[in-house]
Amino acid sequence: DGNINYESIPKENTERSIKLINPWDKYMEKYDIEKVHGSGIRVDLGEDARVENRDYRIPSGKCPVIGKGITIQNSEVSFLKPVATGDKPVRSGGLAFPETDVHISPITITNLKTMYKDHQDIVNLNDMSLCAKHTSLYVPGKDAT
Repeated sequence: DGNINYESIPKENTERSIKLINPWDKYMEKYDIEKVHGSGIRVDLGEDARVENRDYRIPSGKCPVIGKGITIQNSEVSFLKPVATGDKPVRSGGLAFPETDVHISPITITNLKTMYKDHQDIVNLNDMSLCAKHTSLYVPGKDAT
């Protein structure tokens, strides 16, 4: 619905240390289609690179799906409906980010600028950088037990 809980946005320094590991790695493991569902679906458009004694994963090669799309037949699934979580059947969910207290995605640029109104350095970013910064500020919590 796009509603924003402004009180839950941290007002302190929003910069992240470059020494942090990706906080999403563990959380996103459950969405690894190849690993979790054994489907054999895997598209890797990256390669390992070493720059100044540091290892990086960088985009490379040609996209095998350029100009193609995904058609989901016989389904009400969309990229706007959140994925199924908890005890909900997988097929009952969509493809969007799970529902959270703070609506993370999809979200409009206007709402992002309102959300970060107290952080002028973030509001002044171009639209793509604003989206990237917004994404980088979230650290996933633990799954409910």
